[in-house]
Amino acid sequence: DSHDEDLAENGSVSTRSISSKKDRALIIRGEAFKHVTSSQHNTELLVTISKACKTVIACRVIPSQKAEFVKLFGHSKTLAIGDGANDVSMIRQANVGVGIKGKEGREAVNSADFAIGQFRFLSRLLLVHGRWNYTRMSKVILLSFYKNFALVLSLFFFNVFALMSGVSMYDSFMTAGFNFFTGMPLLLIGVFDQDLSDSTMMKLPWFYRKRRGNASLSTKTTILWVLRSLNTAIVVTILPLVSYAFDLGVPATGESNLTGLQAYGTLIFTSLLFAVMYVIAIETHTWNVVNMFFFIGSFVFYFCVTVLLSNLATFYPVFFGVAENCFKSMYFWMQSIEVSLIVLVLEMCFRVIHVVDPTIVDIAIELDRGYIQHCSIDRLRQFK
Repeated sequence: DSHDEDLAENGSVSTRSISSKKDRALIIRGEAFKHVTSSQHNTELLVTISKACKTVIACRVIPSQKAEFVKLFGHSKTLAIGDGANDVSMIRQANVGVGIKGKEGREAVNSADFAIGQFRFLSRLLLVHGRWNYTRMSKVILLSFYKNFALVLSLFFFNVFALMSGVSMYDSFMTAGFNFFTGMPLLLIGVFDQDLSDSTMMKLPWFYRKRRGNASLSTKTTILWVLRSLNTAIVVTILPLVSYAFDLGVPATGESNLTGLQAYGTLIFTSLLFAVMYVIAIETHTWNVVNMFFFIGSFVFYFCVTVLLSNLATFYPVFFGVAENCFKSMYFWMQSIEVSLIVLVLEMCFRVIHVVDPTIVDIAIELDRGYIQHCSIDRLRQFK
């Protein structure tokens, strides 16, 4: 057709013809590949033609040509799979290398990022484990930014009240331990979390394509998470500080005096910890015994560290008696729980967006877990 003639004569192809990608295939032999790549113009022409094809087959090529062929498409993410020593250079050149353990030895396996027993396992490696891994890592990155951004913003808002004096309302040990208190539940999301079952992803492989192009870490998604951290920081910081500034029932006398910087900073830090843990729980799709143990253990660990620091009079006198003073106060517990629950309610309101205007992945998750009756996961094929 006209696009093919333009492609053959001028070495250029329109965006329309590339995107349509008719049933074209390009087969090139090793001798022809060597001749083509000897010229920069011909090399660019080969890349352009390859982009307009669904399949490109290079046959009778030597190992160095395999690696060179992969290098031609270095601007894209490439995957190379091989089972012998002659595939090692190609596997190393690609962004992701997969080795097949076969009769030709273990050279390919030893040089690859992943090893499989048979070629048919590649589909599961990509469609299931590839998508799970990308989704998990994206969520861990976003949650890490969320909780640390909320921590820093809360300190900034406090300094507005403190006339930008640079005073921290959190104890230095508490601030340093924040990622330890919230780290394990986040780490386990990166290990166990599964938004969709493996059977669903094998039935609907186009879910894998929807995660390509950095969809889970897009600018829009990042901005939404920044706004969520801003919301958390405002609620957990401003509400307690306003109640303190206007003397709304804050204990100021007796054993439950919370007017000190260390005591009231501990109250706000505890509220922030609760709020962050709530968000981590909301974003966790897969719960098991390990998750539950470390999720509950994170709270226990935090309170144990607080009590320990509070009783080191000689080693750390500035924090002495703070835990006992705070934990005896009903105001401390009511304020911490209520403020963090407000964050939880706002987060649930945010998730209403997924109910009102759900994505195809949201619908698949509901179907996969059996929340939607009288409908099969196979019905989603029509949305491809």
